[in-house]
Amino acid sequence: MIFALVGIAGFIVDALVLYLFKDFLGLYISRLISFLAAVVATWVLNRQLTFRQMSSSLTKKKEFAHYLFLCSLVVL
Repeated sequence: MIFALVGIAGFIVDALVLYLFKDFLGLYISRLISFLAAVVATWVLNRQLTFRQMSSSLTKKKEFAHYLFLCSLVVL
């Protein structure tokens, strides 16, 4: 349930950031910024809410890099 709520929050962050920047930066740059904002938001929320009981052998930077890479694959 929490995982789904984090996904909804990510969608809202994505849509809001895209809407806020599209008139100033154009759709492509705004989409890139909104995607990155949603990735950061969902990573932070998932770490703090969904997977807080789990530990990782990776540093936070490496963990985020893996998450960003996997999210980027979905975009393609």
